[in-house]
This record gives sequence, C-alpha cells and structure tokens, in this order.
Amino acid sequence: MSSTEAQAPARPSSVSGLAHDHVVQLAAWLVAVEIAILAVPLVDPGVLAALGASRVEVPFAAAAALAAFYTLRRVDNRDELRFWRLLGAGCLVWFATVSLAATIPGDGASMARAVMIAAGHLGFFLPFLLAAEVAPHLPRIADHAAPARRLAWSGLVLVSLCWFAYFVALPVAIAREVPIPLPTTGPMFVIFDLMIVVRYLTLAIGSHSPRWTTLYASIAAAMSAMLVIDVLDTMVATRSIHLTEGGWNDLIWGAPPFCLVIAFRLRHLCWRSVEHSAAQGEFSHDRRPASVAFGLVALAGGFPLVHFALRGIGILAPSVEPAQQVMALSAMVLVGAMAISMYRKLDKAREAAAHVRTALERRLFEAKKMEALGRLSSVVTHEFLNLLNAIGGYIDLTLDDLGTDHADSDNLRRAHDVVRRTTGFTTRLLILSRGQPFHPTSVVLNHAVRNLMPQVRALVKSPAVVEEAIDSDEGRVAISADALSEVLVSLATNAGEAMEHGGRLSIETGWIELGPQEAMERAVRPGRYGKVVVGDTGAGMPKEVLAHVFEPFFTTKPKPRNRGLGLATAYVIVNQHGGSVAVTSDVGVGTTVEFLVPVAPANEPLQKNENGTRR
Repeated sequence: MSSTEAQAPARPSSVSGLAHDHVVQLAAWLVAVEIAILAVPLVDPGVLAALGASRVEVPFAAAAALAAFYTLRRVDNRDELRFWRLLGAGCLVWFATVSLAATIPGDGASMARAVMIAAGHLGFFLPFLLAAEVAPHLPRIADHAAPARRLAWSGLVLVSLCWFAYFVALPVAIAREVPIPLPTTGPMFVIFDLMIVVRYLTLAIGSHSPRWTTLYASIAAAMSAMLVIDVLDTMVATRSIHLTEGGWNDLIWGAPPFCLVIAFRLRHLCWRSVEHSAAQGEFSHDRRPASVAFGLVALAGGFPLVHFALRGIGILAPSVEPAQQVMALSAMVLVGAMAISMYRKLDKAREAAAHVRTALERRLFEAKKMEALGRLSSVVTHEFLNLLNAIGGYIDLTLDDLGTDHADSDNLRRAHDVVRRTTGFTTRLLILSRGQPFHPTSVVLNHAVRNLMPQVRALVKSPAVVEEAIDSDEGRVAISADALSEVLVSLATNAGEAMEHGGRLSIETGWIELGPQEAMERAVRPGRYGKVVVGDTGAGMPKEVLAHVFEPFFTTKPKPRNRGLGLATAYVIVNQHGGSVAVTSDVGVGTTVEFLVPVAPANEPLQKNENGTRR
C-alpha cells in the first residue's frame, strides 16, 4: 500500500471532489472555449480547417502533463513518484510532438514530418508502458521486483523499437530508392494503444486496492479513447471514412487527454485503506519471472500476426511488404529469445529470493523459540539466581568463621564450587531468557580477541593446535568484553571438544560492509560489522544436526558432559547486540562459525580494564 493511501489526508472523499481540482477546472474551461469557438462563428472556418485537430490536441496535451505533475509533492512513496513522473514525461513528449506538428507544414517536408510525429508518439506511448511495470500498488518490503522491472523495461524498449522500424524506418529507408506513399503510422499507434489498455486493465484486475484499481482502470479508459481516435485516424488515412476538419468532430481529439486529466487527478481523492498481506506481495513477486516472460512472448507473437493482418487488409505498400515481413519474423525471434533469457535470469533471482526468505523464516522460528523459553524461565531463573547468591554468601561466611583448619572446610569449599558452577549455568539461562541486561559499551575488537587467546589455547587440548589471524585495525564494535568472551569461549570449547584426536582451531578477525541485500540475508541492518570466524577441522555435523545447532539443550554429546547451552548462549548474545551468527559444517571436514557484531557508534563509551587500559 502506498504512503498516500495509508496517510489518507483530509481531501475530498468522492468523485465530486474533482470539481474543486484546479487542473480539472482548467480542462473544463478548455472544453467550454472549444465549444464557444464552434458555436459562435467568431473564427473564420478556413482558419479552423487549417489548424485542424491541433488546436484541440495542443492545449489538452498540456493540461494532461500539468495534471500529472501538479501537486506531485504530496506523494512521498518512491515507486508512486516514479510512476507519475513517467506518465507526466510521456504527456510532455506528446505536447511537444503535437505542438511541432502544428508548426511544420505538410508539403515537401511531409516525410520528415511523418517520421517526427511517429517518433514523438513513440516517446508518448513508451513511458506509459514503462510506468505500468513500476506497479506501485505492490508492497515494497524489499525491492525484489527491481530486476524484473529492469528486464521488463528492456523488453518493452526492444519491442517498441522493432515496431518503429517496421512501420517507419523501413518505409523511409526504402523510399530513398523507390517512391512510396508516406508510412502509415496509424496501425502502430493502434498497437501501442492496445498494449497500454491491456496492461493497465490487467493491473486493475490484479490490484487489491480500491484506489489503484480505480486509477489503473481510469488510465485504461483514457487510452481506450485514444485507441478509438487512432482507429478513426487510420481509417481517414486509408480513405475508409472522411472527417471534415474545422467542425464539431474536432472535439473528439480532446477526449483522450481530458480523460487522462481526470485519471491523473483521481490520485488525490481519499480512498478506503486496504492492507496487503505479505503473502499477496510475495506471490506477486514469485509470479514475475513467468509473467514477464509470457508477456514478451505474447508481444513477440504479435509481429507476424499483425503483418499478415495488414497485408490482408492491403495497407502495406507492395515495395515495402517483403522487407517488413522479414522484419516481423526477425523481431519475433529476437524478442522471443530475449523472453527466454529473461525468464532464466528472473527464475534464478526468484530462487535466490526464496533461499533468503527460507533463511529469514528459519531465523524467525529460532527467535520465537528463544522468546518462548525466555517467557518460561525468566522469572524462575531470576529467583533461583538470587537464592544461589544467598547460599554462596552464607558458605563464605561459614568458611570465614570456621577457618581453613576445620574438618568441614573442604566440604564447604566443594559446596562453594558447586554453587559457583550452578550460578554460571543459571546465568546462561538468564541470558537465554533475555533477562540479562546488556549495557551500551564497546571494545576494540582485535585487542579484545587477542587478550582472549591465552584462555582459548587453554581450552584446546593437545594434540590440537590453535592458529590466529587477528587484524591490526583498531575499530570498535558494540559489545562488552564479557559478552565477547562468553561467545568466543563457548565457540572455542565446542571446537576443542570436536577435535579429540587432534586438529586445527583457527580464529580470524576482520571487517565487512553489508549492503541492503546482504543485510537482509543475515537479518541485520545494513552497515559495517566486525567479523570473527572460528573454524575447526573436527568431526563436523550433518545437515539434520546443523538445523538444531542453536536450540537450547540440544547436544549430540553425552549429557553429563555437555548441557547444550554453549552455541545457544552465543547466538542470543550476538543477536542481542545487533549481530548475526552463521554456521557451516561438513562431516569429516570441520565446522566454521562466523559471527558479526556492528561497529560501535562514535559516542558509545569504550570499555576499559581495571587498570584503565582499553580492551
């Protein structure tokens, strides 16, 4: 849903509100002036006949362009702005074309005049087709449709150029060798009218928004009026009918731009807001490869069909028809090949988007499980930790009273060790329940990791070896030293246990810049991140185990040896600090864990050691 639809500002809520629109009032005045000119014979009929339809088309085309751009600042949605600007640009080209056509005489420069008019109308039709591919009614959670849109635009430009070459360039080129009549551009205009009408009707039917359904249908209605006019123009050019210029029938040329004025100004009425469901938006994007390719295949098949239809009617010049037949078949092959190429590219992009969506869904599932565990254990863990702290305090007091030589002091010290280990376990539960507060602070990543390396080496038993590749950059990351220690020690402990018979543990640091696409894949914000990679050459994990690796209490090791909280705790800590964790593993090869932590803001305090040195 577009922003203009969502905000619903205080504007007229019915079509009657168009009567108060300044551009609609201007168009109505133009209609009144034309009627007055014809009703009151103040202008010489010869002058009116000489001006022809231009006196109607020029001011109404200007009104249509004004309707597209006027008060466009009210629209703050990017896609909708692009949509209206393309339509406005097309109307500006139309205005310039009919203005130049009115000033260029139709004598010796008739061929150049015909080419100029055809090229100008192509510049009018093409932005309407491109605007339809913007599809501003679709939700833009992420710009998945951009590649499909660019490829669709490329296809439409190619189709338009092929039609221009068929109807204009070939006849003009052959006219240098063989005198032929002026190129008949009316059928080309009719083809573009049909393409636009069908496309906007398709959008109107597929839109789930009353606002956009009405806007698309209104534009389709305006271009339907243009279609009728171009059909009449073609019939006049082929002498099928005769229309006298300078009379009342000139008013019909003002119908299409007047309808465009109405269609454009409808955007500022208030409409009942209808939300899109995420499924609808995703379904639309998933259909893009097939829909874009199918549309281009249909347009490719239209080239030979139109050619043989025009040849049957007898519109084509005999000296040009063979070259146009070759052009039609070549265009069909070229556009068809482009459609196949587009489908392959878009299908790959769709598969990549589906992979990203699956990864995000998996992360959401993990987050929901953590949230459920947190709600269950947060209160209990807090109370239990308080009791443990009290028990530990009483044991310390008793040890102080009894002294080290008392017979029960050893038992009390063992009890104190049990309380300490249980407190550590409970603290991890508290982290998993997201009840452990993290205060904003930062550390120099490479210094902090380097300071932890002695502890990491102590955790990894021989014959396994530890290698480090720590960057020299002194950039800071938004995490506390204790939290970073908890994460790195948990990962190193798991890696050491996976290399009972020897191996290599490597710890590497670095920096990475995530763009919008990469950030979306990792479910984090775009920006710069500190990176820590912990890799081992241990036993590795199969895919079915890897899918549960971050679940609390999940472990493949004997229960007395491991409680299954190490990776789950690391996952929660990193996510609480705005980072992400990714694990890759192959059986018999090893496991690599990469976690990212965002770069600290400039105003975030730098955590220091007790002696005052920075960590």
